[in-house]
Amino acid sequence: MSDADARKRRDELQTLARDVYSTAPRASGRAFARAQDGLKNNEEMTFTTREIDLFLPEALRLCGDEAQR
Repeated sequence: MSDADARKRRDELQTLARDVYSTAPRASGRAFARAQDGLKNNEEMTFTTREIDLFLPEALRLCGDEAQR
């Protein structure tokens, strides 16, 4: 790819990214702080061993048949 073609492609990708970001929902500082608190202090988005086992094939599960219950 020539330098000119690479610059043209870069510019196209930057325009596409700008279009996507312009339609993305905004997050306020307050909303960000609440989400951060939930993740750090309330252990939201954490999983128990049993919950993780349910995502895995049986051969990789730690809890064996207990995960099925």
